Amino acid sequence: MIKMKRNPKPDRNSKNLSVNLFYALLLGLLIIPITLHAQEKTITGKVTDPQGIELIGVNIAVKGTTLGTITSNTGDFTLTIPAGIEDPILIVSYIGYQRKEIPVGTATNFDIQLAEDYEVLDEVVVTGYSSIRKSNITGAVSTVKAEDLNRLPVNDIDRALAGKVSGVRVNQATGAPGDAVSIRIRGVGTIGNNDPLYVIDGIPTKGALNVLSPSDIESITILKDASSAAIYGSRSANGVVVITTKKGQSGKQHVTYNGYYGIQQHGRLTPM
Repeated sequence: MIKMKRNPKPDRNSKNLSVNLFYALLLGLLIIPITLHAQEKTITGKVTDPQGIELIGVNIAVKGTTLGTITSNTGDFTLTIPAGIEDPILIVSYIGYQRKEIPVGTATNFDIQLAEDYEVLDEVVVTGYSSIRKSNITGAVSTVKAEDLNRLPVNDIDRALAGKVSGVRVNQATGAPGDAVSIRIRGVGTIGNNDPLYVIDGIPTKGALNVLSPSDIESITILKDASSAAIYGSRSANGVVVITTKKGQSGKQHVTYNGYYGIQQHGRLTPM
């Protein structure tokens, strides 16, 4: 008589071990993509202006961190983003240009072009023989932009300054059409000549406003106190009007035309 042997029942410990190995393998497969995603990333790029010229010393930073770098003398940069930063965003900033924020995503190379920021450029004020930032000025200085001069339908710069700057009074002596006007900065200073000193592109002149067109002016800076106008000596006793004219710039040509007509009449006629 032949007896059949039954297979022994599997050990419970062996069964638990197999289950644990299965779950460990499954967990490992889930962790691998996260680990790969969290690895550090090196990005490169170039920063240029609207004309394609490389910008040197541009600040490249990762938003919300202290990581950053600057562009080289060829406009190139390299930045390594470590693991742990989710959805990094590059902040690109440069003096005179608009700040830009760029999501990194999956890209590794960036071609960045910055647009000019005219509001930042306007903060530079011409005083005396130098140009300094408006925030660093301690004296009484006011600046009139070119677009403010061209908003009014006038041919003379002195008339365009009327009401634009505090402490500056523009008067027309007789009221006759086409008559010259006088400019007084902070009132009358002496019993003699009270006209301010006019400086055009660094050259002191007298009565210069009637020979310039508002379309040729880049900016007008008015120095109203002694601390800001002292560099011009005794001639600046009545204030200084510093005029900067427009100059040629690289890029495309621009042609502008402003046309208007008007009639100027005497305010009040005395019957004869």
